[in-house]
Amino acid sequence: MKASTGFNSALRVGMVAVAGFVALGAVSQAQAVSLTRSTSTDRLLTESISFNAGATYQNSSLGSMGMNDGTSSFQVYCIDPLTSYTQPNNYSVSSLYSYLNGGAYTAQFAQTPYTNVQSYGYNDQNTTTILNKLVELYSHAYNDSLSGGADKTKSAAFQYVAWEIMGESAYSRTAGGLRSSSGNPAAFTTQVNAYLTALNTNSWGLVNGANLTTANNFTYTVYTPTTTSQAFLRVDASSTTNTGNPVSEPGSLGLAAAALLGLGYARRRKTAA
Repeated sequence: MKASTGFNSALRVGMVAVAGFVALGAVSQAQAVSLTRSTSTDRLLTESISFNAGATYQNSSLGSMGMNDGTSSFQVYCIDPLTSYTQPNNYSVSSLYSYLNGGAYTAQFAQTPYTNVQSYGYNDQNTTTILNKLVELYSHAYNDSLSGGADKTKSAAFQYVAWEIMGESAYSRTAGGLRSSSGNPAAFTTQVNAYLTALNTNSWGLVNGANLTTANNFTYTVYTPTTTSQAFLRVDASSTTNTGNPVSEPGSLGLAAAALLGLGYARRRKTAA
């Protein structure tokens, strides 16, 4: 009986320790920054797209945007296509995993622009699928999307595919809620189709003439506006892929250590009993 009591106590200790690590993780995400647009480094093209299954098409700016957080400049892609960008704006900073699973993604699709097109097929999706598909797209094609010199076609196509992942279950340029007009330039259409085909088949060896089989590791950071504006995804080269998933982060080592300490405590209590 005493041994059982000791084990239960150990479990309680472990739970408290786990809660502490989780709380620390939450605090580490509580950052806020002010982003300034760096238009000279934008890689935007205007293309005609629809979010209501082709009922109406509208001209939209697609591609990466240049940003500066006061210490460095970098490129971001929008992951909130139905919200207009406004500047200046303050942003909370979180991991991609936290954005998708902490309520921000759900809140995004609860906004009126999104509820207006949900019946056409542009809906909130399984967040695990989004996470995996974004990582696949970025790890293989992000660097390619920023190549091409003055030609911004790849950047625009990459943005379109990222929007497909955010709100579609099947990735197609001509089906679902999000569609690209047949009147768009052939180069854009070809590049979108190439990225979508690679994403659907998980085959990156020949993507519109480019070999993208090498998967690059990135750290994924989301900027969520504190007032109405678009949310952005930034990636930085890393030694390992880091989306903020607590299962894969180094902090999980601390949780494992806490569990081992709890087991050791239980054994000592059992021996004493």
